[in-house]
Amino acid sequence: MIKIIDLDHEYRKDNNTSIKTLNKVNIEIKKGEFVSIIGHNGSGKSTLAKHLNGLIIPQKGEVLIDDIKVSEDHNIWEIRRKVGMVFQNPDNQFVGGTIEEDMAFGLENIGFPSKDMMGRIEYAANKVGMGNFLKRPPHKLSGGQKQRSAIGSVLAMEPDYLVLDEPTSMLDPKGRKEVIEVLRELNKKDKMTIILITHFMDEVVYSDKVIVMDMGNIVLQGTPKEVFHNKEMLAQINLELPKAAILQELLKAKGINFKDEVLTKEDLVEEIWQLF
Repeated sequence: MIKIIDLDHEYRKDNNTSIKTLNKVNIEIKKGEFVSIIGHNGSGKSTLAKHLNGLIIPQKGEVLIDDIKVSEDHNIWEIRRKVGMVFQNPDNQFVGGTIEEDMAFGLENIGFPSKDMMGRIEYAANKVGMGNFLKRPPHKLSGGQKQRSAIGSVLAMEPDYLVLDEPTSMLDPKGRKEVIEVLRELNKKDKMTIILITHFMDEVVYSDKVIVMDMGNIVLQGTPKEVFHNKEMLAQINLELPKAAILQELLKAKGINFKDEVLTKEDLVEEIWQLF
């Protein structure tokens, strides 16, 4: 389990002033959950993500990964073995000339036995749908393929938790769909704990829990349905409902009612089909 307790963070400016980016944040994430943290730029979500594997050490409050304190220096190696990070720009994450070399780099750093390395690389690559691209250099991949490869490089080291900081923000719709499908499969089939940082509302619909941040504060927290019911609060911080949910509202206004609340485009199509 991940526990975040009364976490505060301030960035210091050159003129000796500071900006508070996290304000007494409290979160619990259970193993096997798919948790989305959403908010606009400056909401504090990326700062929060970097606390989860010790890229930022807590100034006030505490972050516990399976009861191991991130604030204690001697724990950082173990924390980073447990919590894998994937960042926004896949091009900034590659260090190898091919996908295979890139996946091998992380394994070498953790002292993984050479004789077992290829099996682990192939396993991770297949998990993200990149098994046929191991000899391919990164610059010959699409954006979605690059990000799936970056996820595979982290998976090869078998973390307990996977944190993704806006992994789809630089991708086209096809690439975004590819990445989200990989994350859903890892969560549902492999029971991997996923923490997705995003500002795309339609990416959170498959989450077990959604955490909405604004100006360093948690302003909403609950299931996707519970969060989407707070349309007024979301509007105040300039977050829109997913398009499927907006369309459902429009259809309701026309007198077309559904037996259940729709979250995804697939759900909406299914509900409309059953009306005929």
